[in-house]
Amino acid sequence: MTGQTQHKTKTGNQESVLRYEQELCITQDLSFGEAESCFNMHHSALTPEKMRALGLKGKNGNYTNLALLLSDQCVHTMKLTVFQGTGTGILQEYTELHGSLLTQLKEAYAILDRLNRKQIVFSGLTQNEQRSYPAEAIREGLMNAVLHREYRYKDATLINIHEDRIEFVTLGGLPEGITINDLNLGISVLRNPGLAQVFAQLQMLGGFGTGIRAIRDAYAEGYQTPAFDASDHAFRLILPNRNYKTEKPFSHLSPPYQKQQDDREKRIVELTRKKGYISRKDIESELHVSQSMAILILRKMTEKGLLIKEGAGKNRLYWAR
Repeated sequence: MTGQTQHKTKTGNQESVLRYEQELCITQDLSFGEAESCFNMHHSALTPEKMRALGLKGKNGNYTNLALLLSDQCVHTMKLTVFQGTGTGILQEYTELHGSLLTQLKEAYAILDRLNRKQIVFSGLTQNEQRSYPAEAIREGLMNAVLHREYRYKDATLINIHEDRIEFVTLGGLPEGITINDLNLGISVLRNPGLAQVFAQLQMLGGFGTGIRAIRDAYAEGYQTPAFDASDHAFRLILPNRNYKTEKPFSHLSPPYQKQQDDREKRIVELTRKKGYISRKDIESELHVSQSMAILILRKMTEKGLLIKEGAGKNRLYWAR
């Protein structure tokens, strides 16, 4: 099976197995608009020297598969599907995310944050606001899905949002020798340590091997607990909705969200026709949204054919049809 193919190199008299992220990338025509932007935000330029130090370039100066994962040309995707009810019969919303894993993480979090509803709960006489899912659990679930998947498989990472739970399904199963019981004990083996090192430099990780523990801790005060299961080739994390029994179904939320999106699209088209072209920063300023949300809106409008894009990374511009 191609997903389990191991590539070997010889060092002296010993044979060592290369991880996917260490292998040289078949495609060398890569750009790093999103990655460069992320490093610049942390006052660190993504120079050729930095790329070699992090493993994005091999000794011969060619890009590795780790570089592919962070590049704008990344071939791996995420699919987010919102279902009405607790089953899979009625699809409410579907989005496939492309580009650098850094872009996909931002856009996936923006979608999950939008769907993470707030509700008033009482603790004794005190009124508090509780979101459906602990923000830390969503963040760690996303990071786990990206860091621990096997990228030799080409199918997408799946994030399925039901009214009572969110499921993160990643390819590759558990690393060899690790069991579900080991996870419960806090044991973790990184499948992609190079990717983890990049995320650590970008201050996206709380600590190596602490994700599952952080998810459990986020649910510590409630009666519900996250669940994990695995097959030979896939791993699933299930986050329960803390407000499920008292929330309205997703179908009650669809019209307002759709109207809000339609209004945004109309404003963007009008702005584009007025200026001649727009950039992502124009959207952030016009709609007062985050960078990741602006990227998501522009991608949706491009897929619908409302906008035409040209260029890549920081130089990308959009025209109205």
